[in-house]
Amino acid sequence: MLVFQDAVASLASSLTILLFLSGSFICLQIIRLGHTGSHSSFPFITGIFNSVTWLVYGSLLGDSSIIITNSVGLVTQVLYLMVFLLYCVAVPVRTAVKRQMLALVVILGSILYYATYSANDRLVVTSHVGLLSCIASILFCASPLASVFEVIRVKSTSIMPFPLILLMFLSTSAWTIYGRLIDAVFVVIPNFLCALISGLQLLLFLVYSPDTPESILKDSTQLI
Repeated sequence: MLVFQDAVASLASSLTILLFLSGSFICLQIIRLGHTGSHSSFPFITGIFNSVTWLVYGSLLGDSSIIITNSVGLVTQVLYLMVFLLYCVAVPVRTAVKRQMLALVVILGSILYYATYSANDRLVVTSHVGLLSCIASILFCASPLASVFEVIRVKSTSIMPFPLILLMFLSTSAWTIYGRLIDAVFVVIPNFLCALISGLQLLLFLVYSPDTPESILKDSTQLI
């Protein structure tokens, strides 16, 4: 059983790192277009939030697997956000992203301060940060939902990051199984919900075409 548990843990960690790296497909598309188009910065903002909260939680637990995995996540998500900001040609969107980044810094700074200087017992602090990590995971998983209404409107999944959503489904499913094996509620609940959300998003690719509709092509041409 322990061998199987370790194998599932290794698979979950590997899939999570691949999930973080999948954002490069979005960035390559943005670079190729020369602008961000209909893409949102929300997946990268929530990705940073998710990585930092789990980094803090992993540090409190002294878990090297969590620390290493989310260190990779933090570096990649910051790089992706920088690419998004660099190619964001719409001034209102760029301003909104900068405000989101400022809010993110304040929130993460508050979490780090609480984890470092809180007078509460370490177990209580770890529990609180663990709960925040669960919320962050759900937000990160749900981030592609920001594009769902646009997908339904244009009847095309071209603006949805398929590699990210697929890897999200696979990695969270693996973590759900691992959480069940070690009987960890903080691992099972958020990952089960994320697997469910990403699974529903994958269904959109069966309903709508991945081709880019003419309306988006026209908008892209106007931005160039």
